[in-house]
Amino acid sequence: SEKRRIEEQIQELGERFSLVQKTIDVGVWDWQIKTNRLDWDDEMFRIFGVNPAEFNHSYDDWANCCQPGEAERIQKRLEEAIAKGAEIHDTFRIKHPTLGERHI
Repeated sequence: SEKRRIEEQIQELGERFSLVQKTIDVGVWDWQIKTNRLDWDDEMFRIFGVNPAEFNHSYDDWANCCQPGEAERIQKRLEEAIAKGAEIHDTFRIKHPTLGERHI
């Protein structure tokens, strides 16, 4: 049926997207600022070395992964971007539990 064909195409696209993510080391996240809810896909957990079962879906979860001073610096940049209605493009350092310091 048409519905089944579309479902198969969506699944195939999802599999391709996952392959691309792993290849280029990119994850997908969503932060609801008003509720402070942070959602990560599986690739984000891998990149940051975080166990999904220990993730509380908050901004603090991300901040706790950062090297000292990084979360505060990015927080300031975020506040400036929000005030201006602008995008933010920046890098920051995290402390990966097995790989050590990583630049994201």
